[in-house]
Amino acid sequence: MVINALTALGLVVLVAVWWERRRHHVRRWLQVSLIDVALAVVLLAIPLAWYQMQRSRHNREHYLRGCPDLMVLSKRETPWWLRGIMPDDQLQWSETITAVHCKEITGDRIRELARLPHLCSLRLVGGRWTADDLGSLAALPDLRHLELKTDTDGAAIVRAVARLSHLESLTLTGEAFDSSSLAPISSMRRLRVLDLTGTLIDDNAIRHIGPIRSLCVLQLPARPLNGSGFLFLHRHPNLRNLALVDHQNTPHALEVDLRGLPRFESLYIRSNAVVNLHIENLPRLRELPCQDRYLPTTYPSERQQIADHVVLRNLPALRCLHLSSDHLRSLELTCVPCLQDLHICPSEDSEFRRWTGRSQHHRHSLAPGIMKEIGRTTSLQSLTLGRVEFREDDFANIGYLENLQELSVYGTRIGDREIKYLTPCSRLVSLDLSGTDITDEGVKSVMAKLPQLKSLGLQDTEGAENGTGAENGT
Repeated sequence: MVINALTALGLVVLVAVWWERRRHHVRRWLQVSLIDVALAVVLLAIPLAWYQMQRSRHNREHYLRGCPDLMVLSKRETPWWLRGIMPDDQLQWSETITAVHCKEITGDRIRELARLPHLCSLRLVGGRWTADDLGSLAALPDLRHLELKTDTDGAAIVRAVARLSHLESLTLTGEAFDSSSLAPISSMRRLRVLDLTGTLIDDNAIRHIGPIRSLCVLQLPARPLNGSGFLFLHRHPNLRNLALVDHQNTPHALEVDLRGLPRFESLYIRSNAVVNLHIENLPRLRELPCQDRYLPTTYPSERQQIADHVVLRNLPALRCLHLSSDHLRSLELTCVPCLQDLHICPSEDSEFRRWTGRSQHHRHSLAPGIMKEIGRTTSLQSLTLGRVEFREDDFANIGYLENLQELSVYGTRIGDREIKYLTPCSRLVSLDLSGTDITDEGVKSVMAKLPQLKSLGLQDTEGAENGTGAENGT
């Protein structure tokens, strides 16, 4: 109605101008009238454009209330996740949509989405759609990221996904995806990111993943894997990140064997059982968080059996290593020249709650060979041995660490006699003896033999009870 009224007003103005020009009255007044007409048209166009914008916004909000399962994103909007809502009548011609997130969608809607020319990210969670509906996505040349969650017909869906040759990131979730259904995935030569943590695959699935030479990031469920499939990842040319996640946190045995990966940089393990950890010839690996310190503290500590046997060889870039002392039986560090930070402590400990009393926690015994292996790693600058038990002659191996600057032996049974073994550590500036058997005489010996110390932790020790720690400013 507004457009019709403006059109009629414009016609009246044009007729008036034409009539004045025919009468040849004051030409100056006629020129001024033409300028006024131009200004009037501009001023009328501004509210008209505002009205159209409000109408479009009202339509989008109305569609949001009526169909909340469809969320799309415009290329002009930031951040790049799900900010706009488009009605059905705009899906077929819109050229700005780049990402779509659909819940409980139907197959007809997927075929409509296949007409979006710039769609590059699609997430489908549940709904009534088939593998044939996914086949229509082959018409999208820019589709790079696809996330599917379904519990029906996993084999047919994987075959349809394998035909999407432009995909670079794929996430599959659901009980329908198992090792037998993943066979067609090996033909996806451009795939760079693969997330299978929500599936029921086993080691046989890794046989189909190994031929994907473009793969950089791989996320697998830690259960029911046992580790035999990692053989198919050896010498993979581009694999950089590997994550093993157990959402159920159930006890199981897992052997991690990674060798000959020239670009491998990160290993993330969120599981409660790693029997053997064998890592060899990874020139770019810088940090190894083998300790299960990312799990919530509600998980029982007795079920976190991380890294029973650890073998690390030819890791020239490794600088930080975290291990759990719960069931650690052997440790081999060969050709690890840059290792500077080593933590061996119980899996339930963290940086914020390390020690709250000697009688509340159980100590774990370390094998004698582990302390000897630590003594041979002369590049260490920071060492943490939390709540572990070792013999006095094993503790003497710490004296070989000439570059050691920070040492924490909280919760151990270190006493006054063991302090003499720290004398060769001339660069030691931070020492944590919290929860140990150190006495007031031992604290004085520490201060006399290590005058370069700047920080001394004596929480829950006899020295702290007598006020020695306060005199030392710690």
